Amino acid sequence: MRFVNPIVKWELRTPLARLLPWAELSFAGRRTGRRIAVVVRMYRIDGEPVTFTPNRWRANFVEPRALTMRFKGSVHERVATLVRDPAVVAVALNRLLDQGLWVPAGLRVRKGETFTAELVVSTDTAMLRFS
Repeated sequence: MRFVNPIVKWELRTPLARLLPWAELSFAGRRTGRRIAVVVRMYRIDGEPVTFTPNRWRANFVEPRALTMRFKGSVHERVATLVRDPAVVAVALNRLLDQGLWVPAGLRVRKGETFTAELVVSTDTAMLRFS
């Protein structure tokens, strides 16, 4: 990802961004205040943008926090809320499966199976909601 993310960040600043499912999230670190920018795969569940991650940067959103999101060719100011409840995360992932969408890397289930809270816990995956 160290090599891919700079390319995706560049693409998100071109007209091609309208076609991409990726977003760049930019926010101040919770403790350091240092500016952090990450690339994530965005999804929509009930019209609400969400993403899933096992990465440590998510700790910045233990309390809802403001961020800047570059998505679909536009820049949006949003508030991100971390959802760590494995049952809620599993339900959201199953909704993506029902829509026939690609799910985050490392979160695979066999055809006909669904995500469980145990799988979410074992992969340490959480969800971020953006409002």
